[in-house]
Amino acid sequence: MGVGARQQELWNEVTASFRDACILRREQHTAEADRLLHEVLPQRISAWSRASLVSATEQKTKLMTMFAEEQKRVDAALAIQQVLTEKLTRDFVPVLCTQVTEELRAAFETQLEALRTTLREVRPPAAAVPAPTSRPRIRFDDIPGVIDALLAEQQADYGPRPALQRAAA
Repeated sequence: MGVGARQQELWNEVTASFRDACILRREQHTAEADRLLHEVLPQRISAWSRASLVSATEQKTKLMTMFAEEQKRVDAALAIQQVLTEKLTRDFVPVLCTQVTEELRAAFETQLEALRTTLREVRPPAAAVPAPTSRPRIRFDDIPGVIDALLAEQQADYGPRPALQRAAA
């Protein structure tokens, strides 16, 4: 690798480290951003500075320009991210939810119909259930009617009984 290529690689590392620190700081990851700014970035700037063929003043100017440009890039990228997030949340998510709901409903209906078909095939035929006998409705406060209905039901259930005969003494 040539000197110019190595110098460009070091510069790219400096730029990427600073950009990452800016992004981390914007995303409230201050501990990681501080680590990059105070530990990683100074080492990378030092390595780039030793490999650079320009004066210290030109290096400082290039660094200050890069810092300003990268901060603008990060600000622009985050603004775009915010606009996209709002647009996706407003326009895309409801449509997606509706589509997923419709697909789930269709799948559920298909599964339910398959289950019904299986149950029809497996279920034994229902035994003939006698129709319930209709009893005349009796009003609650019709005491003689209630007594008559109870007596009629008792006679229907039990039928006539033979009289008990006394044992001959």
